[in-house]
Amino acid sequence: MKNRHNKPLRYKLSIDLKFPWGISVGSDIESLNTDKPLLLGINGHPLIPGTSVAGVIRSIFHKTHGSEDTNEYFGSIELNNPSRLRFYDLFINEPECHIRDGVGINRSSGAAHEHAKFDREFSTINATGSLDVELDGDDESRKTDINVLQTINALLSAGVCRFGGGRDSGIAQSVKSHLSVWDLRKPSELYKYISGEDGAVISNDIENSYPIKNDSKWLKVKITMGFNSPLLSNSDRTFVGPEDLLDSDHHPLSINGPDSKPVYLIPGTSIRGIFRQ
Repeated sequence: MKNRHNKPLRYKLSIDLKFPWGISVGSDIESLNTDKPLLLGINGHPLIPGTSVAGVIRSIFHKTHGSEDTNEYFGSIELNNPSRLRFYDLFINEPECHIRDGVGINRSSGAAHEHAKFDREFSTINATGSLDVELDGDDESRKTDINVLQTINALLSAGVCRFGGGRDSGIAQSVKSHLSVWDLRKPSELYKYISGEDGAVISNDIENSYPIKNDSKWLKVKITMGFNSPLLSNSDRTFVGPEDLLDSDHHPLSINGPDSKPVYLIPGTSIRGIFRQ
């Protein structure tokens, strides 16, 4: 069995994340206001557990790097191999939340269940939070360890990681990242680590190089589409578009762009559903 405690280098990847469509990580707490209240931390802010973050990233990492590397870094119960990665709980900066209506899904058909309606609580649109990931390594694995952390950052930058439930919510985007390391063999750096001081900086805003092994079955395709007629993708969210559309019964699905102007979109789940059919 490999011993993580024999690895004296400790890396820390800190990522500032944005959730353009908010998140909905449900709790089992009963509420009079909603069927599925948000999971909140001790500070009253929405929370994504570190175990949930690790599970989502592990699933996608497995597709790009295969079982051997996944078991090496994320651990394996079957192989009695402890994880070398540590994902901390992610707290959302904004405490505000709102409730959206939804419909039940028939698990057999995958379609909406007739007469089944519910609602759930969501964070604000464009919610932000910071994720900390630590990795134990040694001198021999240094290059590969940094590569793995770059991959995690790239997966978050690519918008392929989705946390929680609710239609289209939970998609994370990396805004800024910072990678540092402590050599715990040195008493001065060990003291820095336990004191909460930064380690030696490897990179600020590390490159989203997205390293993928040659034998990977992961394929990413970018498609540019055009439409020959008007298009409406209905929104069940708090409307953030132009004020002259506020009186409409059907609001287009949109998020605020960099210049605070609405960016209209089609949910990935809708596109997937059309191709699946």
